[in-house]
Amino acid sequence: MNQKLFKSVRELYIKEFEKIGARVVRNSPIYEKGRNGFKLFCLEFELDTAAGVLDIYPGETYINSKFRDIDKAKSMLPHGWNDRLSLSGKYNFNATGKCSMELTSDIIRWFLDNLKRNKLI
Repeated sequence: MNQKLFKSVRELYIKEFEKIGARVVRNSPIYEKGRNGFKLFCLEFELDTAAGVLDIYPGETYINSKFRDIDKAKSMLPHGWNDRLSLSGKYNFNATGKCSMELTSDIIRWFLDNLKRNKLI
């Protein structure tokens, strides 16, 4: 990913998550190599939801997140192997394709629509 796209995608995540009241916890200006070869944006957010605090970790083609209070989240959301919420409290959204502003916008919309549909925000 070129640096211009990298910067634009980071700025889009920050803009969209701050609109819903998410707080930036970590905002490193560089990217790091992840375990699976993905470049991580070194962005972390926390968001107060109806199911407790949700820690959010966006990346090039995904938004990983995890509820701090797993029992509360499980009481409000379907959970298990075939559901969005895993038994460990992970609430992840992964897309396929090459990183682009369009794909990032789609992932953000998918993530936020899911939170709204489940009355979490």
